[in-house]
Amino acid sequence: MKLTQLNDWNNHWGDEKSINNSEETYKKFEWVKEAQNIIDLNLEDNFTSLELGSCPGIFSKIITKNKLNSIVGIDYLDCNEVFCRVNNSKNTNFLKYDLLTLTNNDINEILKNYTFNLVMSFGLIEHFKGKDLDRIIDIHTRFVNKDGLLIIELPNLGGIKYLWHYLFDRKNLTLHNLEIMNIDLFKIFEKKGFTKITCGYYDQPILWGHSSLNKNNKFQFLLIRIISKIINYLNFYLRLIFISKKTRSRLFSSFILYVGKKN
Repeated sequence: MKLTQLNDWNNHWGDEKSINNSEETYKKFEWVKEAQNIIDLNLEDNFTSLELGSCPGIFSKIITKNKLNSIVGIDYLDCNEVFCRVNNSKNTNFLKYDLLTLTNNDINEILKNYTFNLVMSFGLIEHFKGKDLDRIIDIHTRFVNKDGLLIIELPNLGGIKYLWHYLFDRKNLTLHNLEIMNIDLFKIFEKKGFTKITCGYYDQPILWGHSSLNKNNKFQFLLIRIISKIINYLNFYLRLIFISKKTRSRLFSSFILYVGKKN
């Protein structure tokens, strides 16, 4: 079961300024730095990476920043121009496919043209349930070359973040499979031939979303802005606290990161 529709994504990333602002924010996250370090330690230059659900391509750019590589993105959105511009590389290619209708023949044809040393997805798998989720996970594993890396990131909307979204952003909860926001999910990759490099909760509590608010209620929006400014002010100090693995947990951390190596 797919929990989102095309309309949920068409205006999600906004204009180029919004994309640039998002990029600067993401660079500060601990899970991003962890993924970058693992790539540096495990992959030589001139590898080929694949990002599934790739629009607009921010993560392909920042995760592989220290390496010379070819970048491929797959998404069902029409974002060829955006993906290639964001990554600013002659070796960037975008393939338009809906992952749920991607056939085995499609996969084999893609693999005739590319060997993927790194397969990634960011905020993708949590938008599926049941057999569709199983299919999405299988596609991830199919594309990774032997000794290649698989990187999967998803938000953690459990713990204190659940309360925030329940009160102010309930619609967003319906677009996410909350049951898989648990590191136990990733044990499945051991059965699929991967050795875990890291799997855990990352970063401080970060609050976003207010879809449940009445847009005409100025008091509500003023209250949320005040809370957001307080949280942003405290973010520097929260980041110092949650850098330590001892303070990362399903209750407080905002993200889940899995990195595995294919045997």
